[in-house]
Amino acid sequence: MHKVKALLIVAVLMLSGRVCIAADKVEVPVKKLPSNNWCDTGKMNPIDVRMWKIRSDTTSGTADVTRAQNEAIAAWYAEMERLEKALHVGVSKETRELLINNQRAWEQWQRTEKQLVTSPQMVWNSYGGTLGMVNLLDRYLASVRARTCDLYTWLHDLRQIIKEEDGGDDSQYWPVRN
Repeated sequence: MHKVKALLIVAVLMLSGRVCIAADKVEVPVKKLPSNNWCDTGKMNPIDVRMWKIRSDTTSGTADVTRAQNEAIAAWYAEMERLEKALHVGVSKETRELLINNQRAWEQWQRTEKQLVTSPQMVWNSYGGTLGMVNLLDRYLASVRARTCDLYTWLHDLRQIIKEEDGGDDSQYWPVRN
């Protein structure tokens, strides 16, 4: 029963556009991957393309897949941190502190969630076999990707508000432009 629920969760995430299907490998440096090109568009992000290429390769084992998942998580975290820093520019001190506290709370929740979903009892009893870790890392990766997309949306919306208030020029606020 638990295994079916987990597969349904992954299927729902796939249908939501937050998790992508297998595709050809795209060689793009992670540093040049602004999330705005992929969030909520249904397009494949190169971070995920690489992971799904390895995952769909029939010669890849569980260790290869989990290594690719962990690399994807690290790349999405780097993008999330870039967006978080960009959000701190151009907002009031109070708003910046709220953003920082919000991100810290999310990161604490994420650490606790990771400990739970990667605990031996969750991996072996709920899912069985070595694919349990793959399924659980999918869930973890999806939450990091979703948070990154949330930060992008906030940044995009904030830029739009500032552009309207300043007559279209937001260059003074944003050191990194997508």
